Amino acid sequence: MEAISEFFKRKNNKWRDIETFVIDKDLKEWRALEKCFPQATARLCQFHTMSNWKKVVKRAKYRLDGTQRGEVEFSIKRHHPGRRQQIERWFREILQRKVSRYLP
Repeated sequence: MEAISEFFKRKNNKWRDIETFVIDKDLKEWRALEKCFPQATARLCQFHTMSNWKKVVKRAKYRLDGTQRGEVEFSIKRHHPGRRQQIERWFREILQRKVSRYLP
């Protein structure tokens, strides 16, 4: 990703004007973009975030029924942040707060 970004920057002298990237949940890609384009903000696509969370909350270890999964998904939609650090912290918090309360 960094090599592609550097190539892009060499070929596009307006690269400093980039303000925002919208990306999927690939955190390596996110880190590379933050490094190569420090002036820009990377944001997670809500569709990809929701797709990932739907998979996470269906895992057997959480023992969530449909209503409980819906509550977690609603919370994610309502609080969807955009920065990587916020996302990582928020994912941990949502699992501890929302999901863990359903665990025995």
